Amino acid sequence: MEVEEMILKDLVQNLDILEVIGSLEKGIDKIVYDSRQVESGSLFICIEGFKLDGHIFIDKAIQNGAVAVLIEKEIDEYIEGITYIKVTDSRESMAYLSAVFFEDPLKKLDLIGVTGTNGKTTTTYLIKKMMDNIGRGTGLIGTIKNIIADKTLPATRTTPESLDLYNLYKKMADAKLSQVVMEVSSHALDLKRVVNMEFKIAIFTNITQDHLDYHQSIDEYLKAKCKLFEQIKADGYAVINTDD
Repeated sequence: MEVEEMILKDLVQNLDILEVIGSLEKGIDKIVYDSRQVESGSLFICIEGFKLDGHIFIDKAIQNGAVAVLIEKEIDEYIEGITYIKVTDSRESMAYLSAVFFEDPLKKLDLIGVTGTNGKTTTTYLIKKMMDNIGRGTGLIGTIKNIIADKTLPATRTTPESLDLYNLYKKMADAKLSQVVMEVSSHALDLKRVVNMEFKIAIFTNITQDHLDYHQSIDEYLKAKCKLFEQIKADGYAVINTDD
């Protein structure tokens, strides 16, 4: 999908920037967080993961054509001609960058988010089927696959990174869909993959003893899931399984 080139200063307008080294008067053709996907004119976002830190791939990204780099920590070398933008949180910043880069497709879409230990996939498929039956074109994002109108795209994780989500939203808006039903995992909520995204409807299925290797306790697990309900639109609403 083609996205028009954006000037870097316009792209970062909503970020809480700590420092800029280099020029913001640069055209950006692509945003990536994987150095292997970098092409000429890219902005490379350094994300610190559980196993790998994106900051160690800056040189590789520049070799592949990155003209700007988003960082959240000090690095050993700043190469002349490359723009470095330092922020407090790269993951959170990526969501704001993505919204601008993909022309804020959520202005055209209502989000329906489903969270819970079990039943997320089934619930999203039921909702999509019901909405399609009444003529409301609905995209689907989830564990098994992503669906945009009559196209099916492979899913890599339950809830993609914010950059990948906005890419999907843009395609759904371009396909004239009116809403999106999606699985929202506790990991995604905790890792800010859906930060700054407002939901028309938030649905809670249940919670059981799961994912405690990541969340450490059932209270922390529940707290992560509750974040979804803090992102409901003023005119939106929650659907909660009170039997759980």
